[in-house]
This record gives sequence, structure tokens and C-alpha cells, in this order.
Amino acid sequence: MLIHTTNALINLYDQYGAILYGIALQMVLTEKEASQILLTVFEKAKEHNILKNNKHCICAALIKLTVVTARQSMEGHIKSKNPLNLLPAKPLLHEILFENKSLSQLSNETKLSVEEIRKKVREELNSLREADNDAASVELQRAAR
Repeated sequence: MLIHTTNALINLYDQYGAILYGIALQMVLTEKEASQILLTVFEKAKEHNILKNNKHCICAALIKLTVVTARQSMEGHIKSKNPLNLLPAKPLLHEILFENKSLSQLSNETKLSVEEIRKKVREELNSLREADNDAASVELQRAAR
């Protein structure tokens, strides 16, 4: 499946659009800005052929692209209560997914136990889930209007 096909983009959007919108919405001030970020993310995904280059971790690649795009677009105007801002500058999840570090490597580097690493990764994932749930609530409220 190549990213330049319309069906591939539609499938990516259907599968990941809600969570990416939720992340963007948590990072910016308005729904319009979050929607623009989402469009930009999928344009970048098409431009960089994200499916071909990230076969095994497409969701993580799209999340990273969304966060980077939102931060770039806002140029310092990010909400202070954003749960993603509570993540460390370099989340453990990033190190596991993008740097292919094992839990034992992270344990040695951070001087935390493997169980503490697991707990922190769960907390990072929960922050992302909460962002997605908040976006779903906004969508339900908008639909009720």
C-alpha cells in the first residue's frame, strides 16, 4: 500500500485521525488550529511516504509528527495544562519506539528499576489516551449542537 494513493490516506485518517486530532487539540487553543494541524500531518505523511518508511510503528510515527507539527505551528503558544507537556522532554516511550532501547538499557541509563520504567511508560500512554478521550468529548458536544 503506497501513501500516495487516496485510499491509503483515507485509511490512515480513519484509523488514526481521532487520536491525532485529540493530541493536537490538547496542544493548541482552538478546534480550527487542531484541524489545520491534522491536515498538515497528513500532508507531511504523504510527502514523506510515512507508510513505507515506518511499517512497524505507524501510529507512533504519526503521533510524533502531530506533536512536532503542533509545536512548530504554535511557536510557544501551547496550552500550559496540556497533558503532553507533563511528559519529559524526551519521553521513555519515544526512546523505546524510536531509539529501540530496551527496558534494561533504560533502567541502566536512568537508574530506575525496570518496573519503574514500565510504570512511567504506562503513565505516558495514559496521558495520550486522555488526550484522545478529551477530543472524543469535544466531538460529541459538537455533534449535539
